[in-house]
Amino acid sequence: MANPNPKRSSLRLTKRQQVYFDAHLHLASGVAKRFCYKYPGVKMEEVLQAARLGLCVAVKRHLTSGKDLPFPPYAVQQMKWSCAGILFGRAAGNAAAKHARIHEVSADEKTCTKDGEQITRGERAENKLAKRELSATVADLNLQARRFEMRELISTLETLTSVERKILTLRYVQGVERDVVARKLKMSIPDLKRKLRNAVGKLRVHLADQGALAPGAPLPCLGDGG
Repeated sequence: MANPNPKRSSLRLTKRQQVYFDAHLHLASGVAKRFCYKYPGVKMEEVLQAARLGLCVAVKRHLTSGKDLPFPPYAVQQMKWSCAGILFGRAAGNAAAKHARIHEVSADEKTCTKDGEQITRGERAENKLAKRELSATVADLNLQARRFEMRELISTLETLTSVERKILTLRYVQGVERDVVARKLKMSIPDLKRKLRNAVGKLRVHLADQGALAPGAPLPCLGDGG
């Protein structure tokens, strides 16, 4: 059977929230009418829907906050903000589109570089993109090199235990979150923190002795090691 009120069901309220919503639905009509009167040309149906969405947000926040505050004034303010988003958000989007149309230029338009060479705007854009790709490639290579060095250090440092090697590999080579590491290794978060602190201390001592890292500097987290 078709839903008699699809807009209401799309709000996804609980039964208690739905009762509260229905009891204050008349506020949405009043806010929408005042808003349309203040800003002629706005479609009543759109503003009314925005007011209902604002009322939905107000109901959810009010019932979950646990604060004993008068609901109608808060709901009216929330609905006003929601309606204003419809009007002013659209106005900002229309202004941006108009600005883009005014400043639209051809990719074949000639421009001059700092050296006085004439190139098209399309060529200038391609050059910028190529420089960005080159920079990204260099950065990626540097990251791969650092990851390889960290992995080699973790696997060869004799003072580390097997568990510490696994923790450091997951945390600092693969970039796995702390709670995920704890689940994988079947240990508690406090136990993981203690072991990680000990392992990092051993790495710091070794790197400081080699002059590769200042004693107080943090170890880099290198992300996903693949």
